[in-house]
Amino acid sequence: MLRRHLERTGAFVDTERHIPELYVLSEGEVHERIMDLVAWWPASGRRFLIDVTVRSPFAREVKRPHANEAVRGGEADKRAHYGEAVAPLALEPFGRLGPAALQLLAGLHKESADYGRLRPGTGRATALNLSALCADVEAAVVQGTAEQTLAALGCTAVQALGWPACRAAKPARPPREDAARRGDRGRRRGGGAGAGGASPAAAG
Repeated sequence: MLRRHLERTGAFVDTERHIPELYVLSEGEVHERIMDLVAWWPASGRRFLIDVTVRSPFAREVKRPHANEAVRGGEADKRAHYGEAVAPLALEPFGRLGPAALQLLAGLHKESADYGRLRPGTGRATALNLSALCADVEAAVVQGTAEQTLAALGCTAVQALGWPACRAAKPARPPREDAARRGDRGRRRGGGAGAGGASPAAAG
């Protein structure tokens, strides 16, 4: 989702990108470092190394759920693991962004406004639409949280939520009634389209 919004502005975006300069050698083993997203604009010399984490404010270790403690903890964990070069995108299951995430989005917006794809006839760059991006991120996170909650409760009918990701999981319809039986029943009732009845589509 973030990738799609960034690419609209002319950014180059890689997903699951290995960053060799962040690899750590410990006890004879190399520990790889992989970013969720790496974004940059061709005319800019800056790279954004982005790693995403979702933290619940209701987790046991969170003592102050209304003070951004969960997302701040997620940001600290990312920096401890990857170093200060990483831009942590930490958010809560209901869409609230952490301080570093807000700073990241502001930086992405400025970079796109300076180096984004030029809009035809205007000479101005296509800047990142933060309102649309935040709305999409919040919707995706809330959707995922709802689906996981229903699944944890043993509900297998998450398609009842009506989201596209769930529609493929809809159970198959029951076998339709045999056409001959329907026709025979219609003749007995004197119904049917030929007898002045209306089809469901016409009635609707």
